[in-house]
This record gives sequence, structure tokens and C-alpha cells, in this order.
Amino acid sequence: MSKRLTKKEIEKKLKEEKTKVKELVKEMEKLKKEKEEYLSLLQRVTADFDNYKKRTLQREEDTKKFAGEDFFRSLLPLVDDIERTVNHMKGKSSLKDVKVGIEMVHKKFQEFLRAHNVERIKAVGKEFNPHYHEALLVEGKGDGKEIVSEEMEAGYFFHGKLLRPARVKVKKLKEGMKNEA
Repeated sequence: MSKRLTKKEIEKKLKEEKTKVKELVKEMEKLKKEKEEYLSLLQRVTADFDNYKKRTLQREEDTKKFAGEDFFRSLLPLVDDIERTVNHMKGKSSLKDVKVGIEMVHKKFQEFLRAHNVERIKAVGKEFNPHYHEALLVEGKGDGKEIVSEEMEAGYFFHGKLLRPARVKVKKLKEGMKNEA
């Protein structure tokens, strides 16, 4: 048989249960407050991350948009030289003066390319290499070495990477023949 509780025991048990309920309510309130803090933190972090993504995308767009700015700025003096040469040709300049002007602009262009790590491929007299040369014409019927005999359009490297192959005329040598290009 079950034992009957006295009024005092019931009141004691009730008081203990009320205390437990109060502690549970306190704990629940504390957890609720923590949850709200974490939610607020998560919302701030999410907003910060969204802003970061937007700033990064904007930076990428600006970088793409203005990537050539320094390059074009450094190109402007060459454009100025060409314009001066063209304007000079409109006057009573001799062919010799025009030639000198064009040679000066050409020299400045070569310096400009070197300054921007663009290096011309040395092709004439070299053995034909399909990685760096594009053969436009082939002369001779040998089965020996193929030597670049003429450069029709210069090829270039940019920081050591092929920018454009040299377009060349190739001379096929007969077996054992020396290069005379």
C-alpha cells in the first residue's frame, strides 16, 4: 500500500517543486536571452558578410575596369610623338626629317615594350620552332633543318609567355647543309 503524505510533507514537496520550477524558468529565461544574443550576432555577421561580398564585387569590377589605366597612361607619350610626327609631315618637312621622326617614334615604342616586359622573339637565322613561329611561306625541298630566313611579322613574349608567334618565311635545308640565312 502506498503511504499517505501529510499536509506538511505535501507543502514541503510543493515548495521544492516550486523552487525547481523557478530555477527552470530562470534557466529558460537565461537560454532565451542567449538565443536572442546569438541570433542578433548571427544577423550582424550575415549583414557584415553581405557587405563584404558587395565591396569585393565592386573592387573586382573596378579592378577590371581600370586594369589598363597605367598602361594607357604610359602609352600617351607615344601617341603624342606620333601626332607630332604627323603634324610635322603636314608642313614643309623633307622625307629625311619624316624618316628621322618615325625612327625616333619606333625606338621609343621598342623602349616602351621593354619597359612593360614585352620582348621581341629573335627569329631570323634561328631553327624553326612551331611553338614560337608561324610559317607563312616555306622555300626549299630539303629534309634537314628548317631555318627562319625572313620575319614577316614580329612575335613577342610578355613576361616570358608567348604573346604572339613570329610570322615567318622558312627555308628547308638539305641534310648536312649549313645555315646561310
